[in-house]
Order: sequence, then structure tokens, then C-alpha cells
Amino acid sequence: MPYAVGSIPRGAPVWLRGMHRRAALVLLVAAVYLALSLATRLVLVARALHAGQLGYPELPRVLAAGLAYDAITSLYVVLPLMVYLAMLSAGAFQARAQRIEGSGVVGGFDDGGHGTPGQLGEL
Repeated sequence: MPYAVGSIPRGAPVWLRGMHRRAALVLLVAAVYLALSLATRLVLVARALHAGQLGYPELPRVLAAGLAYDAITSLYVVLPLMVYLAMLSAGAFQARAQRIEGSGVVGGFDDGGHGTPGQLGEL
């Protein structure tokens, strides 16, 4: 049985089943951004603890403030993606070229194996 345009397959986790693919993509990008920010913050906290610049009683406050700032800054990452996905038609969203382009935008720039290192290639 074919799935509706933009729906998530049944094999997906329970919390994703009722979500549209566009919303799931936005959620994924925001979650990856927050995870990378948290990992960076934990490394910096470990270095500050080791150097004696931060005490253990201050950890909850520092981590909570960091999470709040990261949640706000994730909007700067997600907002352009949301605008792009809102303007994209359903047919264009399902097109193979769009999936390839989208993976390049989310996964980093790739010239497709053409050109020399350091070149972005033809656009």
C-alpha cells in the first residue's frame, strides 16, 4: 500500500509516525544542532573544571543557561530551512534531485567528486 505524500512509514519510531516528513527534517536538524552544542559545552565544562575555573555547584546553572541559549540559536539554523520547505511544492519535495540537493545542504557541500580539493565545483 503506497504512503501518502509526505507521510512517515509505519516502521518509524512511534513519536515520528504522525509527523510530516518536512517537520521531521526540521526536528532532525534542530536535534543534531542541539546535540553538537551540548557535546561542545560538555568538553568546555570539563576543561574549565580541570583548570579550576568552574566549580561543581555551578554546573546545573551553566548547563541550563547553555541549553537555553542553544535552543534560541537553533532557530537561526532551522528558520531558513523551514522557509525553504514551506515554499517547496509536494512534487518538488518528493523529487530525487531535491533529495540529493537536500542531503548536500544538510550534510555539507560536495562537488560530486569533480574538481580539485578546495573547489566547490559548478553550481
